[in-house]
Amino acid sequence: MMKAMLASSSKTWLDEVQADSPIALWLMQEASGTTMTATVGTAGAYSASGITYQAAGPGKAALPAAAQFSGTGSGASALVNLSSLAPRLLTVCWWMYWDAFANNDAMALEFTGDGGHITNRGFYIDPNSGVPLIGTMAITSGDGASFRRSEGFARPSAAAWHHYAATLDRNTPDIGLYIDGIAITPSPVHEPGWTASDFANDSLFFMCRNLSNLRGAGRMAGVSLHPSILSAARIAAHFAGV
Repeated sequence: MMKAMLASSSKTWLDEVQADSPIALWLMQEASGTTMTATVGTAGAYSASGITYQAAGPGKAALPAAAQFSGTGSGASALVNLSSLAPRLLTVCWWMYWDAFANNDAMALEFTGDGGHITNRGFYIDPNSGVPLIGTMAITSGDGASFRRSEGFARPSAAAWHHYAATLDRNTPDIGLYIDGIAITPSPVHEPGWTASDFANDSLFFMCRNLSNLRGAGRMAGVSLHPSILSAARIAAHFAGV
C-alpha cells in the first residue's frame, strides 16, 4: 500500500494532466515572441505589450516559468471549439499567481469575451468580482438564451501560487471550484429558466476580456481544458503532481 502511494505521488503534474485527456493545454513557457504554444490543441497569441516571459513559475517540473501579465495592455487569446463536447461537460485547470485582489472584475479567464457568457454560450472566471458577488472569486456561465448562473467562492491568498480547477456542466447550471485540490463551497446567484446548450466555438481569453479591458495582473501557467467533470481525486492529483 505504501509503495503504491509513493508511486502515485511521484508522478509529474504533466503526467497527471495528460492522463485526463486534455483537449487543450498551454504550458506558457515561452521565452519571447507573441505565440502561446499549445502542447495540445490550438496555439494562441500573447498581446504585444505588457507580457514578461520566463517569470518564476509554480515550481512543477514542466512549469519552471510562467507568463506574467502586467494588467496594462496585457492578455492572450486562443481559438477553442467546445461546441462538440458530449455530454456538455468541462473542467478548466490552471496555475495562477494573482498579484492583488480588488473588486474591479479583472478577469482570469473568459470564454467568448465581451461579456458574451449569456448569448454566446461562454463563461468567465473573475477573481476580482464586483456586485452581486463582491469580494469573491466569481464564475459565471450562460445558456445562450437569457439565463446565467454565477457562483462566488472564497478567494485564496494573493501574491502566491495556487492551483485552480473549475467544473462546468451545461446540462444543468452546476459550477464547482477547487483551489489547491480542495473543493470550495459557493454562494450561488442565478436566474430561473436554464436551458441546456452546447458550449461555443469561440476564443478563450487569458487575463483579460476580449483583449480590450478588465485585464488581470499576475502570472499564469499550465492551463488545461478537459471534456468531462474531473473527480475530486483527479483534481487533487493534478495539484500534487511534481
